[in-house]
Amino acid sequence: MAQSNGSAAADRQGSLTVVGTGIRTVGQLTLEAVAWIRQADRVLYVVGDPIAESMIQELNPEGAESLTHFYGVGKPRIQTYTEMVERIIECVHAGETVVAACYGHPGVFVYPTHEAVRRLRAACPARRRARSPVHRMARRARRSGRPAGRD
Repeated sequence: MAQSNGSAAADRQGSLTVVGTGIRTVGQLTLEAVAWIRQADRVLYVVGDPIAESMIQELNPEGAESLTHFYGVGKPRIQTYTEMVERIIECVHAGETVVAACYGHPGVFVYPTHEAVRRLRAACPARRRARSPVHRMARRARRSGRPAGRD
């Protein structure tokens, strides 16, 4: 049972932003991703190296939470991913500003974030708040008539 203890998160609607950390986090983590990680109530992350993990924890020491504990020897990967999706959605429904940070590109081979976005959109179609920076960039490019990623 969710309890309202007067916290700011309990009094507002949650949101989800999905970011990628790149393959080499130190050189590929964007300034926008850094800003989202810093301001988030909760950063749920899956990264492949200890430097990336350390960087996320340093950027948001209070809210950083690894999702790697969901992996297990002999455990079906889809079960792991489903548990990650449920944790992401749980935090959003708790009213938190959530950043899901995954190594690599935020939209490539990242089932948990895609599924979390899909479920959150389905639960609140009028709001459509679950967007990644990549989605926002593509939407801006479409509105301006220019191809995404081109100057």
